[in-house]
Amino acid sequence: MRARRLAFFCLCAGIALGCSQEGHRSAGQAQIGAEELGGVAISLDKQVEQEMAFFDAAKEGGEVGLGEVLNSSAGKVLSSIDKAIAAGEGIGDYVSDGATLTELRPSSLSAKWERDGLTVLAGEAKPLEARGPSALAQQWRAMRQRLGERVDMVKFKIIRSEAVGTKGFSTALYLGAGSSGADGTQQDGGPAGSVQQNAKWAMEWDLSQGADKPILTSLKVEEFEEVTRARQFLREATESVFSGVESFEQIRYGHERWWGGLDFSMGANLSGHHGFAFGDINNDGLDDLYVCEPGGLPNRLYLHQPDGRLKDISEGSGAELLNDTSSALILDLDNDGNRDLVVGTASHVVFLKGDGKGRFEPRGRYRVIMLTSMAAADYDRDGLVDLYLCEYTSSGQANSTSSSIYDSDQGLPNTLLKNEGNFQFRNVTDEVGLGANNNRQTFAAAWEDYDNDGDQDLYVANDFGPNQLYRNDGGKFVEVAAQAGVQDQAAGMGVSWGDYDRDGWMDLYVTNMWSSAGNRVTYNRFFKPKAANTRNLQYFARGNSLFENQGDGRFKDVTQEARAEMGRFAWGAHFGDLNGDGWLDIISPNGFITNTDADDL
Repeated sequence: MRARRLAFFCLCAGIALGCSQEGHRSAGQAQIGAEELGGVAISLDKQVEQEMAFFDAAKEGGEVGLGEVLNSSAGKVLSSIDKAIAAGEGIGDYVSDGATLTELRPSSLSAKWERDGLTVLAGEAKPLEARGPSALAQQWRAMRQRLGERVDMVKFKIIRSEAVGTKGFSTALYLGAGSSGADGTQQDGGPAGSVQQNAKWAMEWDLSQGADKPILTSLKVEEFEEVTRARQFLREATESVFSGVESFEQIRYGHERWWGGLDFSMGANLSGHHGFAFGDINNDGLDDLYVCEPGGLPNRLYLHQPDGRLKDISEGSGAELLNDTSSALILDLDNDGNRDLVVGTASHVVFLKGDGKGRFEPRGRYRVIMLTSMAAADYDRDGLVDLYLCEYTSSGQANSTSSSIYDSDQGLPNTLLKNEGNFQFRNVTDEVGLGANNNRQTFAAAWEDYDNDGDQDLYVANDFGPNQLYRNDGGKFVEVAAQAGVQDQAAGMGVSWGDYDRDGWMDLYVTNMWSSAGNRVTYNRFFKPKAANTRNLQYFARGNSLFENQGDGRFKDVTQEARAEMGRFAWGAHFGDLNGDGWLDIISPNGFITNTDADDL
């Protein structure tokens, strides 16, 4: 699985960074060490070699390759301009005297949304009569002034980069800038609280002085949004919640802390695919926390105290498994009123019966090969909750990439376990219609009654391929993703259901990967324009997807009009009403393997 993730980096970022087509051994191969990261070549299947050839062509040169060279140069110039302006220095070396400009921060901003101290401003940027370096510097300073002196972030993500004629090129980019302030305080030179600026710029450059020294000739702001917060919206509470908990030292650090000291025979891995579960295990009305850990570190069970803090009751609870654990569920499997625990390890799904006091005893297990996640629902409405197990690929295949970047069929079969009572479970996958095309590489699944017929349907998010929507017809399933318009053929890594438009029909949000490099390369007009699969590759880099339920069994892709795609390298996003206004918001976790050196990618 890790090799496949890193192979995608070669596709989307390898052009710009000059990455080689390399990956790692699987988590199950104990001989790998941290120093070997990147030292094993990925074995590429013929279909993937053909798809990778599109990107190799860009690295070898031509218009697409030139676009990537120019992207690198433009990025450096933009960073230099920002630093020079912040330092009060001139920018004449980077901007032509006749450069045409619009306002960087529109003068006619108006509130699009305002509630509880959070305000979203937007407006159209007007063209400027003034031109050149001085005019740009003035606009840039005015934009930065709104951030105050405590600027936390200024990021440019170039999404288009193409040559124009023989002496010029154009770029399109997203700007993200932000600053943070104390709760309710006034920052120096800026508004109270914090500020975030989001913008889309279209730019043109002159290459008369060489591709490594582009000169800016035009900058047009196509979109601008400014979010201000007058008071603290969310507060980091981790330290206070874990106050006095000794085992917090185990979970507060990332994988690099433990990588060199864990026994790899226990299944420790670099990817960090470890989840957690909430549930009331002692019937006091407070949700408790179970934390899944890599092999060699015990899973942790924390009891929610009335004062909001957590108490570690792992030792002696029966839940402190040392196996590499990806996911867990806290739920009542036997309808005795006490929550039980289902733990998904690298080799088995383990069933633990709860006594309602925080103690668990093993009641069985089910063999798996590479479990990624689990989802629970009473699919047949018999009063017992059933389990759907998501698997990815076997450790023996982990050094190979998928059979296709966007249509892989090398995954392990997922499994539906029917709960027959008394902790007895039966594999009914084929029996109920979930066995067809059950060979994808699945990261996540979620149950929901999307058609409002009273039974639970199932959406499955697959990596490197189309997702699946199984309509539940009285306990039997029919795969309808294509007809419903929700195949979302990309890098599915998470799924959440929610009625975001409050029309009574559950909508769907799927997390994938948003890649600036992938957007630049695949949308370049010289990028294999006759290739039938160019659109597939463009979609693969698009990002997250929001599908609006139409109420007739079909969904409408409203991702771009809702501006919901850019979750970056996104995992299990969720709908939730964060500000209590009655409308569902989206929180989208993101990121992957990152360390202090860019070469780690």
